[in-house]
Amino acid sequence: NDQMLIDAESALEYSLKEVRPNSVSGHLLLGNIYLVRGKYKEAIGALKFAYDIKPEDVASAQLLAKAYERLGNKKQAKLYYEKVLALQPNNNEAKQAIANLHP
Repeated sequence: NDQMLIDAESALEYSLKEVRPNSVSGHLLLGNIYLVRGKYKEAIGALKFAYDIKPEDVASAQLLAKAYERLGNKKQAKLYYEKVLALQPNNNEAKQAIANLHP
């Protein structure tokens, strides 16, 4: 399973560099793979690219929040969870995450 993620990561990195550098879905997928693999800074880079192009996309905002949270950056995590709630007010995962960010 880990090897499959590594292969997918490599293929996406190549595709985004050489074929479709502005692909929102490609950056979103790559960011998700980085997140799963614990590469949080790389995840933020890919997800921020996707979010900046399509800020109305809930998935990129939510994944960005998770990446920041895992890096320990509660301020940025909260900011992106709030963006999720602005787009999707009934998102229970974002509501719970914000509540958990406050001791």
